[in-house]
Amino acid sequence: YQLLNYFFGDTAPEGHYLEGWYTNEDYSGSKISILESGTTGDKIFYGRYKPLEYTIVYNIDEDNCINYEDLPKKHTYGSVTSLDGVSPIVQSYKFLGWYTDEQFTNQITSIPADYTNPSDYTGSGYIYLYAKLVPIEVKYTVKHRKQSLDGTYPDNLCETEEYYGTTGDSVTPDVKE
Repeated sequence: YQLLNYFFGDTAPEGHYLEGWYTNEDYSGSKISILESGTTGDKIFYGRYKPLEYTIVYNIDEDNCINYEDLPKKHTYGSVTSLDGVSPIVQSYKFLGWYTDEQFTNQITSIPADYTNPSDYTGSGYIYLYAKLVPIEVKYTVKHRKQSLDGTYPDNLCETEEYYGTTGDSVTPDVKE
């Protein structure tokens, strides 16, 4: 039989993308994307499918997250990506969990093996995760020193005050005479 410029489709099973069509069962050789006019005879083609791979995007300030590099960066369809025990360390904040939304309504402890984004057929995509962080109470110490007449500050303290507040609070100590 003869086909006239037949284009191969991009059909793929769920969670996979079509990497290409091949004439060899071991996927060696060049990918086939079109059968030229005049091609005749029986042909067998092998579709090579690969699992979708997602980049995990953490909605957290990388500069203030002490262990950002330790957080998993990829999720591959067919495998579970555990988030249990994967806690960002942000100074003066307590981590309460990972969420899939900015409103913190859908908490997750893992990305399931069957996770797919139906609108993504390119072999790559993104998973956005939001860290729920709450400020913790911290102690602020204000040390008062008197300036000498020569403009220096001696080592001896005149007074020390302690304040408590949460991260982001302003501390305004009383000015001492």
